Amino acid sequence: MRIRALLVSALLLAATAALAQDPASPPEPALDPAPVRIGTQPADTRPVPRPVPDPAYVSVVCPFKGDIRYEPGQVSCGLLTVPENREKPDSRLIRLHVVTLHAREPEERRPDPVIYLTGGPGAPVTMYVERFLEHGLLETRDLIILEQRGIGASGEFCAFYGQERLAERQAKTFDEQERLNFEKELDCARAATAAGVDLTGYHSFENARDVKALREALGHAQWNVWGISYGSMLGQALVKVDADGIRALVLDAIVPLDLTDLRRYARMGNRLIDRHVAACAEQPACAAAYPDLKARWRAAIQAMAEAPVTVPVRDREAAPSGEVTFFQNIVGLLPFGLTYEEENHAAVPAVIDGIVRMAETRDPKRFRALAAAMGMGAPGADISWGMHNAITCLDGFPQALAAVAEEERAADPVMAGMFGTPENAARAVAACEAAGLPMRDRADYAPVTTDIPTLIANGAWDPVTPPYLAQIILPGFTNGQYVEFPHAGHGPTRSVECAGEFLTAFFDDPAKPVDLACAREGQEAATYLRPVWPTAFVANVILQAERSIPWAVAAAVWGLASALLLALAGLFYPAAALGRAVDRRSAESAEYTGEPVDTGYARPLAFATAVTGLVYVAGSGAAAGLTVAAAEPLILFGLVHWAGWFAWLAPLLGLLGIAVLVRLVMVRRDRWLPLGTLLGVGVTGVTALSLSVFTLVWGLWPV
Repeated sequence: MRIRALLVSALLLAATAALAQDPASPPEPALDPAPVRIGTQPADTRPVPRPVPDPAYVSVVCPFKGDIRYEPGQVSCGLLTVPENREKPDSRLIRLHVVTLHAREPEERRPDPVIYLTGGPGAPVTMYVERFLEHGLLETRDLIILEQRGIGASGEFCAFYGQERLAERQAKTFDEQERLNFEKELDCARAATAAGVDLTGYHSFENARDVKALREALGHAQWNVWGISYGSMLGQALVKVDADGIRALVLDAIVPLDLTDLRRYARMGNRLIDRHVAACAEQPACAAAYPDLKARWRAAIQAMAEAPVTVPVRDREAAPSGEVTFFQNIVGLLPFGLTYEEENHAAVPAVIDGIVRMAETRDPKRFRALAAAMGMGAPGADISWGMHNAITCLDGFPQALAAVAEEERAADPVMAGMFGTPENAARAVAACEAAGLPMRDRADYAPVTTDIPTLIANGAWDPVTPPYLAQIILPGFTNGQYVEFPHAGHGPTRSVECAGEFLTAFFDDPAKPVDLACAREGQEAATYLRPVWPTAFVANVILQAERSIPWAVAAAVWGLASALLLALAGLFYPAAALGRAVDRRSAESAEYTGEPVDTGYARPLAFATAVTGLVYVAGSGAAAGLTVAAAEPLILFGLVHWAGWFAWLAPLLGLLGIAVLVRLVMVRRDRWLPLGTLLGVGVTGVTALSLSVFTLVWGLWPV
């Protein structure tokens, strides 16, 4: 389910190290290494020519064909052959997966395509194909996406990342969890090297050389480049590797080549919560609903750090010990994940309120449901962790974190503690070195200076690459324009509806000042939701599915059948009344008495019951749909607040169902009733009672 995926993506913010493999028996990282500072280790980074087959690029049937829906001619795929490590003359050759999303309007198609630089690092190409098929940029330009080396169909390694020796790796403390993460990374590195992977070839500059090789293989003298998040860092590396091949450049959600300020997580955490609190204060309903949101959130983070929550789980495959322990990062990082997409912003205070209540009450049912939801699939399956770890090691991500960790802890120990301790940051650096992947020469990562026409964009609400990072690189782009989207999150050129036209206008004439209308008007400030109406319904469903899928299906059939029959009855009674009016008589009773059947008010009562059921089903369904639309994790805590109004109809349905059945029995004792009337009224009463009992059992009553 996507709830699990979103939680996993939020927890990516806590990844502080990357490891790889060394010779047969690499030393374990020191537990308490000396303090680490970002320095320089000179290395020969000059590419060494390596012959590749001719042609280097060949077409191939898309590996996701059948899994992603698209029309013939809309998507095509290919394989690009490149050296794995151009800095080694004996390097093996690898093949990289390339996807082209073709322009929707062939007659309007521009000759200069756009190459998209993916994020992560380690995100698979499929997520971009699904997202960009409807992007407005495709109206006039082909969009080419290179699945970077070590990801998916581009030679992914460590496909079972983190799934080995689980019985030995059930952390009970946050520090232990961090240490176990290092072990998983080393396991991956050892296995990859044993399989012949040269992990020293997995860094941003080798990725940039792959992009250049693809341009040359496809026969483009120049093309347009678009990179978001890690793709913006790769875009800066590409400027150093292939400046002449770039016609125009768009960088969004900026990751500077100098990573130091990117790793100031305490600063980012406070910036994020302060923005939400300030925006909430400007909305009277929000301010009244969440008067002490930041204080409660911080207190919950601290409480979970001091006393983690351990709950039993039935999934012994994912948790051999039969237990899962939650630490402070689950409280702290979920709002980060939701702030990525501006469409979720309205739900952030409600989600914070929900997760804080879980931490305050230490609600075992919801924590168990959360553990079950996160275990429904291979953890981290949405990113190629082996590639991610190698690149972050060589590019200096853990080293940058280690350089600021003490400062961050001194500034705000609660917020910094969500992302690990300074000791663990230093251990991460030691682990990279133990794996044979020390940080590359920092001279390569000096700020870019270029006159390439460049558009630098950022969302004002971006939680992980905030706008101040864009300001760091902006001076080096002498022909650059900066645009900030005031209500957007991470990567507005990807997510804002008008972004396609915005990008097209820039690529059509990169020298022209961009029209800021899209940035100003393409998104609206979020109107925050009130606290949810609390219900354990979703938690109950997840736990039942964990216990027994057949019983969960049976329960679903019970609820759906009751709701459907009652809703149909609500539509049938008016139709039947209309039919009788058209006939000007009661067809069902004419053959017996010539007079309408006297049901002793059982039929009107049944009609009222059916209408009540129809209103309840429609209202509750709409509440569930709007809750999920606001933010999928929100439904773990309840439904939008007004669902509580409809919840009172659930016990009322039970009373009405009983009243209908009692009245029907009383009337039947006194007089004959046609079979159709008996069935129609009787089924209405039974289904109303059934639906009421279902909602009681599954936690949808108002008390």
